[in-house]
Amino acid sequence: MKKNNNYRFYLRNTKIDPGLKIGSKIIIDHKESEILHQLLKVFRVKTNQTIILFNEETQYKGENTKFIFEIIDIEKKRIILQLIEKEKLLDNLKYRNTLALCLPNKSNKLEFILEKAVELNIKQIALIKSEFSYYPHQLRLDRLNKILIEAAEQSEQIEIPKIAYYTSLKEYLEQENLPILLALERSNTLSPLDICINNDISILIGPEGGFSENEIKMLTKNQIQTISLGKSILRLETAAILLMGIVNLKSQN
Repeated sequence: MKKNNNYRFYLRNTKIDPGLKIGSKIIIDHKESEILHQLLKVFRVKTNQTIILFNEETQYKGENTKFIFEIIDIEKKRIILQLIEKEKLLDNLKYRNTLALCLPNKSNKLEFILEKAVELNIKQIALIKSEFSYYPHQLRLDRLNKILIEAAEQSEQIEIPKIAYYTSLKEYLEQENLPILLALERSNTLSPLDICINNDISILIGPEGGFSENEIKMLTKNQIQTISLGKSILRLETAAILLMGIVNLKSQN
């Protein structure tokens, strides 16, 4: 009997032909060193087990192919797999929402928020260096993309969010064409429970230090919809997760 632990991986450096026929074989080797390490050293897989693979090419508006392989041979530096099943998957979410996040002051906060963004069905991520953003580390988009991939594998998403960096709020506003939803502290604006999602939207989360006067003028000029998250002052990561969760639920109605 085949042992299936539902290990799921996105291939980083190779690609499976969507036309690959059942019974065909592929090899996982040094080109996918991280996956190979996980399978051999972490999960210690055996022959006859099955794993699920996806191509990392996930920019097709929620379409991807799920490939199920059986492990037929394990060597020191490679694993031989045989295709036993494949299925085209469609993301049935009605809307493709964006998280526009002003950079927090710590890298672990940023990584935590990105993980939750994947779990909460965010499809695009915009990282913004606002005037009061203080991120004292080098922004490594390659590492952040790796975090997004791992979060997608763990939460069984069929798509990895695309990530982009903007050097200012002005640059972001000039390029964004989605309606923007902004959470304001202690405001008398609409409650998020009352919002109606009828289009793709961008969720804008400000920095720990708030927006500058110049940025507030830009936001006002763009007629952005603002909402209140209550009377308490929330941490940036709390506000981001709360609002993403509400929008995710509202987007499925």
